[in-house]
Amino acid sequence: EQTVATLTAIDLDVSDFDFTFALMNFKEDFTLSADGVLKAIAKFDREEKGSFELQVTVQNSKGATVLETTIEVNVADLNDNSPTFECGEKVECNPQAKENDA
Repeated sequence: EQTVATLTAIDLDVSDFDFTFALMNFKEDFTLSADGVLKAIAKFDREEKGSFELQVTVQNSKGATVLETTIEVNVADLNDNSPTFECGEKVECNPQAKENDA
C-alpha cells in the first residue's frame, strides 16, 4: 500500500465547509479516504496498464456534491524485465579472450 496523492478542495465562496472525497471506479486498485488520501492497494505493471483515470466525487459538509472530476494516475516504469540474449550469429555465448594478446 502506497500513498499516491493527497487531494484537497477549496470553495472560494464559503470558507467553513469540510469536504469529503469518494472514489467511483478502480476500487480494486486504489482507496480514497474521506479526507482525500489516495492510496494504491494493488501491484501494477506499466507494460500491462500505463495509467488510470479515476473518477472522484467531492461533497461539502451538507452532503451536496460540489464536484465530479477525473484524476489521471500514471504508473512509473521500472526495469522489471532484464534483457536476454540468444546465442547466434551476432552474439557469442562463450566468448574468450586470448592470453597475453592485447
